[in-house]
Amino acid sequence: MIKRILKNLLKSTNETAVIPEPIIEQEIKLQQVFITDNGINNIVQVAENITPTGQVKIEIKGNNNRIIIRDLSKMCGQFNISLNGNNCVFESGNDLYIASSLVIVLGQDHQNFGLIDNTKCTLGNNICIEGMSIVTFHSNAYIELGNNLMVSDNVVLYHTDGHPIYDNITGKIINPVHRMVVGDDCWLGAKCTILKNVILPPGTIVGYNAVVSKSFTDPNGKTFVLAGNPAKIVRRDVFYKQSDIEYIKNQIFNKVN
Repeated sequence: MIKRILKNLLKSTNETAVIPEPIIEQEIKLQQVFITDNGINNIVQVAENITPTGQVKIEIKGNNNRIIIRDLSKMCGQFNISLNGNNCVFESGNDLYIASSLVIVLGQDHQNFGLIDNTKCTLGNNICIEGMSIVTFHSNAYIELGNNLMVSDNVVLYHTDGHPIYDNITGKIINPVHRMVVGDDCWLGAKCTILKNVILPPGTIVGYNAVVSKSFTDPNGKTFVLAGNPAKIVRRDVFYKQSDIEYIKNQIFNKVN
């Protein structure tokens, strides 16, 4: 179920939740959800099936934003959202597993930049996350994560360069930010970084500590593994499984006499 939480229902400025009366036991576990809303017409919908060990912290500065978290039944860690903007959207789907942490940063509270506008970040269904940060500081930016993803620890999706770079001759910005997409069935390995405007097709595997700075495709539509800094295709036509008991036993490849 989804429960709408209005900004006066729950606020936290000192990490202590304020719970109004009356309290209904079936309502969302308010002591695990902390919302600071410094704006108007913001809508926050948080699934009420949060696990006992999970915690959600949402901070909004700006107006007419929408945050929808559909499922927290598999969340064990921290889920933090910082939104500094107007008319922005964050949505997550069903079966979202967070082992350690998921941090979403849309815009920044910085005197030199101001609030962003019209940025959207969406997460699909059945995403398994050990630890990930998703960051953009730009208006009109789009970040989409597909369905059935595996995300290891210390993964960063950095949809920004932080500062503009100009061409000396034309004076034009040469590093604009547009759209980032991680397709269905991708596996993002530990400590990998996905940089701005990258589009990963379905089934892509990104290796440990890889830095993906550009989009990749295969002319025959085959899946592939990316590794290195900068990342490159190191193998094609592969797939993975989230678990396989024979792989864990390790008896197929290493028989001990």
